[in-house]
Amino acid sequence: MLAAIGQLAAVFVGIPSLIYLAVQIREQTKERRQSGVNALTVQWGDLTRALHESAEFTAIYLRGAQSFHDLDAVSKLVVREFITTLNRQRGVTVILTTHDMEDIEALCRRVMVIGDGKLLSDGTLSELRASVTTERWLTVDLAEGVPFTAVLDGDARLIKSEGRRFCLAFDPKQVAAAELIARIARSCPVQDLFVENPPIEAIIARLYSQQKLQ
Repeated sequence: MLAAIGQLAAVFVGIPSLIYLAVQIREQTKERRQSGVNALTVQWGDLTRALHESAEFTAIYLRGAQSFHDLDAVSKLVVREFITTLNRQRGVTVILTTHDMEDIEALCRRVMVIGDGKLLSDGTLSELRASVTTERWLTVDLAEGVPFTAVLDGDARLIKSEGRRFCLAFDPKQVAAAELIARIARSCPVQDLFVENPPIEAIIARLYSQQKLQ
């Protein structure tokens, strides 16, 4: 009996210790995360001072910047505007090493894609897209109760759907966007639709896949 009571007491003593340890680990994680954000804030301050002091120094500094991923949405837009102004007004070449595709589309006129230590592509975003695929995406929102088969077309393929929204891929060399839209609009009631290029993530993923098959 005493042995059992002793074991029970040991359990109750151990539980607060484990809770305390978990709290400490969580707090340390918060501190590390906050430390990262603080470091980026300091970098931003250094960057703005460098702009006024030396454009050459700023160019070197930006080459070492890894990512603005931890910045909030407003701060990220400010940083992008800063880099754009730096490039246009000072003629400074900024090199970004990033996996953030939004930053690439917003900032970069020249894009280099590297895979397995090899240079897979070097040019503009338009040239990158054209080297991989010419397809475009048509997204259609169908009216309630309309079967999805109504949106299908021989010159397009269904690549994804969510609720009443369907996304079709098509090649403008085979069928013009206006013609495809007209066909679908004649065949079924449409609430909304829009045409866009495939996201850059999809383009780069396809580029990597093509390289692996060679």
